[in-house]
Amino acid sequence: MTADRRRPVVRLTAGAPSTARPPGTPSEWHDDLVERTAEETAVPYMIETFDRDNAHDRRLELRDEHLQYLETVADKLLACGAKLSDDGETADGGLYLVDVDTRAEAEALIEADPFSRGGLFREVRIQRWRKAYLDGKSYL
Repeated sequence: MTADRRRPVVRLTAGAPSTARPPGTPSEWHDDLVERTAEETAVPYMIETFDRDNAHDRRLELRDEHLQYLETVADKLLACGAKLSDDGETADGGLYLVDVDTRAEAEALIEADPFSRGGLFREVRIQRWRKAYLDGKSYL
């Protein structure tokens, strides 16, 4: 999450037992407080797009405008890129991991993309994505 959209901190406990707890509390509990920021607990959206058949030329026509658009939403992009053929040359859709709070925001983001407005996609799938590891950092 970006700093201006932070949610309240979630607090978790784990470790050795406390005498303040009632009898029968599992011995693995303890009083050490672990804080996780909203950034660490947020559940972003994954947007997967699939190009129309024979749309390579259309993708190239829209590419510069698409890249300019991505710059305007860069603060919401955790990751973004084209899905490529095995030879690494031909794109046939894309994957966006977006840091937004609602499905409506994810839908609006992809609908405003020039690739979408330009009719490139035959299908768009949007679903929540649990961030387990990102940039080598664990969020579990």
